Amino acid sequence: MFNEFINAYKARYFKVFTNDFKGELARLVNDLSDPSLHISEQIKESLNLLIDTLNEPPLIAVIGQFSSGKSTFLNALLGQDILPSGLTPVTAKAVRLKFAKMPLLSVKFINGSESLLASSDLAELNKLGEQVSSMTLYAPSEILKEINFIDTPGLNSLRDADTKETKNTLKKVSGAIWLSLANNAAKASELESIKEILKANDLKAICLINQKDKLSEEELESLLKHAGQTYGELFEDIIAISSKQALLGITNNDKGLLEASNFNEALKAIKECFLDKSFKENFIKARAKKIVKLLTNEQEKHLEIYDNAQLILDEFSGSLDERLEAIKEEFKPKIALRYSQMSEVIKLAADEVFKLLKPFSKTKFNASKTLLNKEIYKRENFEVISLDSDEVFSKLIYEDVVFNKFFKRYKKDLKELENAITSAFNELYKNLEDKFLIYKSRYENYASFDDQVLAYETKSINTYAGRTYENFLREYETAKFKAIQKVSLFFEKLDIKLASNYENALKLAVYFIKQKIEKTLESHLQMNTPLYIPSAKDVYERMLDAFSLYEFEALMCSNSSFLNKILLDIKSDFNEIYTLKIAMLDGLKTRVKEQISKIEELCENSLLLR
Repeated sequence: MFNEFINAYKARYFKVFTNDFKGELARLVNDLSDPSLHISEQIKESLNLLIDTLNEPPLIAVIGQFSSGKSTFLNALLGQDILPSGLTPVTAKAVRLKFAKMPLLSVKFINGSESLLASSDLAELNKLGEQVSSMTLYAPSEILKEINFIDTPGLNSLRDADTKETKNTLKKVSGAIWLSLANNAAKASELESIKEILKANDLKAICLINQKDKLSEEELESLLKHAGQTYGELFEDIIAISSKQALLGITNNDKGLLEASNFNEALKAIKECFLDKSFKENFIKARAKKIVKLLTNEQEKHLEIYDNAQLILDEFSGSLDERLEAIKEEFKPKIALRYSQMSEVIKLAADEVFKLLKPFSKTKFNASKTLLNKEIYKRENFEVISLDSDEVFSKLIYEDVVFNKFFKRYKKDLKELENAITSAFNELYKNLEDKFLIYKSRYENYASFDDQVLAYETKSINTYAGRTYENFLREYETAKFKAIQKVSLFFEKLDIKLASNYENALKLAVYFIKQKIEKTLESHLQMNTPLYIPSAKDVYERMLDAFSLYEFEALMCSNSSFLNKILLDIKSDFNEIYTLKIAMLDGLKTRVKEQISKIEELCENSLLLR
């Protein structure tokens, strides 16, 4: 039992491959199926198809425009009239032809069910339309033992689904037979279809020009010459046939008609082209290289996607100093102007207060002694200053027009300045946001340039791009909001202490001056101390202090102004975010580069890919 476990473990994790072509293919498929590469189910199917191609008869597609005689040609190959012909296509399903001793039709439906029918029921299946998933026709034709064929819908039918079905089918075949009508062969429209189909799938192909019986010998010779010149490089061989003559010759045992159809020459060319010993191996090598190239290209595309995100971040970070300096230079004089305006209006108010200082005479009696030591009192007149606070308030507050008008305008100007600074920070962020929104729209619905490549990786790119805000923008926006909040708090403080505090600050300054005058007068009368006689400068400085203008001078006009501090903070925040985002992208790119390295190493070690 233990040996069984060991053998099972080795079979799963220590696979042994033979040293022949089959073993090399199995090794390649196994290596490419490594879970770390996250290949799609479509790629897995394509890899398994390579193994099927090696183990089974080659699958050759019969393609051409609608009504080019594909069904008649295949009926001739089958030796009996099985495939319906001359019908307007109503279903877009290819029919696969394989060998069996008895004619049989296998039909798979979209709902998962499967039916075995008589081959004669094929024409009736057209009525089922899109309910059909796939059809395989089995027939006792000798050539089907060596080659399997697949009848594709016409490329120029009225249904886009027919063309799509044909193109999807060509991804699964090893080669192709292009069937063209004699009256349409080598025309420009057909040439474009041939180039698109054959080059896109790297298919080895031959061309059969049908209905040769409708041309004279001279016309046929001219047509073959023209066809060879037009698209001879696209085909291994170009042969003129008559499918109708061939089918009649075979079914009626008419050797002369069969020989006239040139069908045996076509059959010979088909076998030489597709049964050559190297055909399968060359096809498998080419298709394997294509799959690996698709995988590598897709990974490199993902690197490009991540690099594009880094370019946006690099450009934003690289221009950040310049943008912040531009904000500073734009608003520094505007902020200084608002400070200057406030300073000037406070000076005007201080001048008005100073004008309302009124001198008046006051008398006091000073005690003294005579020579006989007798105490006497001498009268002394002196001048003092008075300040009528009611008069000041009446003139500068209650009956004032000039100052009230100034502060209303000043508050409006402050709000406009705040909004302008806020807009500058919003614009700074918006520059980054716009670029990432374009980036998001470009990659959110990203689809691989080949629909069979990396389903997991493509989905991860879609998810990654869909989360552009969370991956890149959210932290930047948060830092922006933090800066704007600081701006708002400063202007709120400015409004509270300056713009909306005029009355309180004025009263505070006036009461201070008045009380100081009165206290020094009282002290002078009692102890003959000096009187307080406020100068214009004293009044102005007291007003500046009451309005906290010294504090705002540093916040608005110095190198450590509120704006400079906010700019330094947002720069620090943005630089930190940039470092984190670059680290995230580096991690994503490292993972992709590891996968590319793994694929490159696989290529170096695979004989099939050399």
